[in-house]
Amino acid sequence: MRTFCRGACAVLCVALAWFFSIGCAGPYEPPFVWKDGFVRYAHVGWFEGSEEGENELTVLRSVKEQESFCARFPASAFGQAYAELPSLEESVADLDEAYFAENVLLVAYFPNESGSCRLRVEDLSAGEGNTLVLTVRRTVPGGIATEDIVGRAVLAGLSRDFYGGRKVLLAVL
Repeated sequence: MRTFCRGACAVLCVALAWFFSIGCAGPYEPPFVWKDGFVRYAHVGWFEGSEEGENELTVLRSVKEQESFCARFPASAFGQAYAELPSLEESVADLDEAYFAENVLLVAYFPNESGSCRLRVEDLSAGEGNTLVLTVRRTVPGGIATEDIVGRAVLAGLSRDFYGGRKVLLAVL
C-alpha cells in the first residue's frame, strides 16, 4: 500500500507540474498588429521604489523623449531580460531619429506585475472625442500569480498620421 501511495503521489506531482508549466512557461501570444504599426512586450526589472508606481501610458515622439523615459530606470532594471521577454533596452534599441520622423511610440508601463502575469494588446482604436484607446488584457496563466514583482512594458509603434496628436488612453482588461 505504501508503494502504491508513493507512486500515485509521484504521478500526481508530475501531472500538476506539467499542467502548470503549460500555463505559466509559454511565450507571449502573437502580437496584435495594425496597419503600419507594431506591438512589442518588454521586461523592466524590479528596482527600489518600483512597486509604488501606477500603470501609465506615455507617448514618445522623439529619441530624446525615449531616452528621458528610459533614464527613469536603473541600468540593472533597464537591461534585464526575463524568460521569453527581452529587456526594455533591447526593445527600443532600433528606434532612432528616422523612426521617430514618421512614427510615435506608445509605452504602457506596468510597474508591479507578477512574473507569471502576461499582457496582450487587444485593440488600438478611436475613442470618444479626440482620443485613441489602447486596450491591454492582463492574464495569469493557470490562475496562480507568483510573488516575484517585476515591471512590464507594452510598446506600440504607430504612424504619426494614425496618432494625429490625439490623447491616448489605457484600458486594462
